Amino acid sequence: MPSAPYELRLESRVEPGPSVYEFRTADGVVSKDEFRTAELALLEATEPDPGADVLAADANYGVVPTILAHLSPEGETVATETSARAARLCERNCRANDAPVRVELVADVADVTGEFDLAAYAPRPYDPIAVGKDRVADALAALRSGGRLFVAADRNAGADRYREAMVEVADGRVEGVAKHGDCRVYRAERPPDGSLGRSEYVQSHAFAATVAGVDCEFVTRPGLFSPRSVDDGTALLAETALSDTDLAPDDHLLDPACGYGPLGIAAARRTGCAVTMTDDDRVATACAEESAARSGVDPRIVTADCLRGVDGPFDAALSNPPTHAGEGVTRELFSGTADALRPGGELWLVYNETMRYEDDLPDLGFSSAEVVRRAEGYAVTVARR
Repeated sequence: MPSAPYELRLESRVEPGPSVYEFRTADGVVSKDEFRTAELALLEATEPDPGADVLAADANYGVVPTILAHLSPEGETVATETSARAARLCERNCRANDAPVRVELVADVADVTGEFDLAAYAPRPYDPIAVGKDRVADALAALRSGGRLFVAADRNAGADRYREAMVEVADGRVEGVAKHGDCRVYRAERPPDGSLGRSEYVQSHAFAATVAGVDCEFVTRPGLFSPRSVDDGTALLAETALSDTDLAPDDHLLDPACGYGPLGIAAARRTGCAVTMTDDDRVATACAEESAARSGVDPRIVTADCLRGVDGPFDAALSNPPTHAGEGVTRELFSGTADALRPGGELWLVYNETMRYEDDLPDLGFSSAEVVRRAEGYAVTVARR
């Protein structure tokens, strides 16, 4: 289980269920140190029947599905997440609060199995609006005829546009049901005949790029890092590392936090080595799978919370780490990479030089760390196991 240094407590206002709910959270999840207003607003607005089958989309660390499972004890509650870390915390918290919830790690809500009477969704504040609208459409499509979808969002985070999507998909069967400060809760009903309007807002983007001298093809989606082109830092790392390392076909390379796959795919095409690529985000790994197929390589691709479930040893690793996820995530990623490398193995990193990761790496399982190149504000560092 990933380290979960934060604990939140929520007093229950309903029966059945415990008098106090307890939730463990961690760096890298949304609102790690306080409950989200949108999620609490959802819980106040939804009133599932005891036998309702319930869907909690993008359930984060499990507040909404935990409580809805207690309100609908005769039905099934399913939670979806795109993040491996959030999904693990969700499973842990549901179990700790005696809430029978099935948690599915999926790229899209459309991938979930089952039909539902009620769905609840609080869009993440950093998601592109198109992604949130796609969740709305998929959640409505997962409902039985007459089923209800509740969506809660702040007005400055796109609440009005989510309402527009609900109107488009549910053929106007939408109403506002609650206000909490700037947060709005809307309810949509799937028409009794089951028909829906517009159903797709997110389009994949495919592009070709030359990375470290090899031609590759990539597939991306909104919300991923640098979705329109390979970013300059990644290109710099690939050029530097793949020119200076002697990877051979019988070597094994790790690409942690792979995104849609430019580093691992370029390495596989250029050197012929075996490659394992990991990312916390199931959307990213789904795109990496498509990118690898289009580029003619066959790496192992794993959706993982840092390096949980990823077996080494590896001869080398390349990474453009997720600095936005916070220090707790990057330190765990670096120390996990050190554990996965064989003695003498190397981790090659690129990052904004102001991060100064070269100072931290010797305390995280590496014998040395040296900046080998600087360009355009980036530092490329090699750390040796």
